[in-house]
Amino acid sequence: AMAGCHAWWPASNFNMQQGGFFMDDAMIKKNANVYEMVDWRRIFRTDYWGLEMFADGQWTHKSFRPLTVLTFRLNYWWHTFDSVGFHVTNLSLHFVSSLLLGVYAHSGLGLPIDWSFLIAVLFWVHPVHTESVLYIVGRADLLCCVLVLLAALVY
Repeated sequence: AMAGCHAWWPASNFNMQQGGFFMDDAMIKKNANVYEMVDWRRIFRTDYWGLEMFADGQWTHKSFRPLTVLTFRLNYWWHTFDSVGFHVTNLSLHFVSSLLLGVYAHSGLGLPIDWSFLIAVLFWVHPVHTESVLYIVGRADLLCCVLVLLAALVY
């Protein structure tokens, strides 16, 4: 765990404003569901990228994720398209999912508190989560993790 924290230390000094929107994140700026007036019908008939899912002749992969799009909308409402707010939200969701995993390991699986803490820390610092945390569009994975862990805790 100490080695993982040490590996992440340079990231604590990184200027997130340098990151901006890159690769798939640029599609957030093109999705009218993020920045225009709320149109619930449009939210439920468009995919993750804001493309019509049922229009003839238009290709879409039909990835329906309205909750994720609504969180992008909330970020836009708070910060417009300043990427720092979007990245901080993803980091916060990853931290929350790590905490929830630790709580579930202790209360759901009955592991001792020190093992639960170790699991949470390892989940938090493990590099396999890099893409989900750093790419803003990875928020769908982060939200899924948080909601699954909450459901497991409620169950």
